[in-house]
Amino acid sequence: MNRKNIIILVIVVLVILCITYVLIYRNQLFTNFLANEKSNNTSDITNNETKNNLQKEEIDNSEKVAKLYILPDNKFDSKQYTKDITQNTIDKIEKMLEVNEKLLGLLSYINAPDYMIEFNNSNLEKSIGFRISNDKIAAIVDLSTTYIIYREDDVRQLLEILDTNLKDNLNYTEIDINKTYSPPKLYINDMYEAILGSYNWKDEQGNATTFGLNQEAETLLKDKEAVPIYGAPIISTNPNKTDNNLTKLPSNVKINYYSYPENSDVNAFKFDAERMINGSYHLSASNVKNTYIYVINMTFTDLPALSATYYFKYKI
Repeated sequence: MNRKNIIILVIVVLVILCITYVLIYRNQLFTNFLANEKSNNTSDITNNETKNNLQKEEIDNSEKVAKLYILPDNKFDSKQYTKDITQNTIDKIEKMLEVNEKLLGLLSYINAPDYMIEFNNSNLEKSIGFRISNDKIAAIVDLSTTYIIYREDDVRQLLEILDTNLKDNLNYTEIDINKTYSPPKLYINDMYEAILGSYNWKDEQGNATTFGLNQEAETLLKDKEAVPIYGAPIISTNPNKTDNNLTKLPSNVKINYYSYPENSDVNAFKFDAERMINGSYHLSASNVKNTYIYVINMTFTDLPALSATYYFKYKI
């Protein structure tokens, strides 16, 4: 046997030995691999659970400065103690008051609020009452100043603090924009339909449709009635809350707007509308009595081809 044949024979023997080794030990190797994977996965799950538990178990060690009461019969003399309220919780609530809507006029309530926070230091005579509705929460500070908590995240957080839910439990169906072949109708404070202006949209066949409006906003609204409501304008897709088929704008909607007094120069500085928990959008209003022109621009975060402009008059 020459040298070349010997080398080939050695290689063949080595290959046979390697194959035999793999066949004999493959089950054990595969079992060890699975065991290692399971161990790693279990470790990851355990670490994640530990992290989540630590976050959930964050303890509020701030001073207990007040008590929360429920007023089941909406009477001050029927209040029932619920729990202690810490300074950190009061700080959260006060931040909500700063960024939500403050009503300048005093609202007179026949009945007491649904919930009441009373501070422990009786010398301060300080309290915060809460009246729950189906889309926002009225906060009455010291029985004299009313704030409207309307921002979606703030409402959710405040409901958690109060351990309660919104009233009436109204059900809203989210509009499917992909099946809406023209800009949806918008209503202000559930009573006044906004005027649709220019828009870019898609029809049922997916074709782009564009409409441009040449008229000025004041000309378009000349014969339209102004919305005579005290407080801020609320944009929704419902003409009234008695309708059984309540709808809401999808969460990918973005609304910005600007307003200016009728028969005056246009202030083009735009503001972003704040989304409410029921899918409506809250706009700010001036404190000066007048009739205002509002220009609303609707866009979508993930649908850049769609946009629409609306107009309405608002009387304060």
